[in-house]
Amino acid sequence: MEKLFKSLEKLSHIFELITAFFVVIAVLIGLCSLAMELVHIPMSDTARFIEHYIKDILEVVIGIEFLKMLLKPDADSILEVLIFVVTRHMIVQSTSVYEDLIVIISVAILLILKQKLKEKKTE
Repeated sequence: MEKLFKSLEKLSHIFELITAFFVVIAVLIGLCSLAMELVHIPMSDTARFIEHYIKDILEVVIGIEFLKMLLKPDADSILEVLIFVVTRHMIVQSTSVYEDLIVIISVAILLILKQKLKEKKTE
């Protein structure tokens, strides 16, 4: 039984690395797409373009953070991904004042947790 668990653990690690490889490919494609979008900036609707471009940039950043989380799965990496995902929602979506307040409180809680984890590591 112990041997089976070790084999499954190795297999899950291999799957994580394969997933990380696909995330790298997706991030590279996203970066290329961002670069190509800059060439075709519409002069008539720049506000909408900037909003769309920021959304795309944040998706690439979340992909990078997700990759870091796959390669180094610890609480700090997970908290960073959550912070980016939550803040992206507030920046990209049209949200109400109450939703913004919930996002701000959520980010504050995540940052406090991150700080507490750092303090625990230094002890």
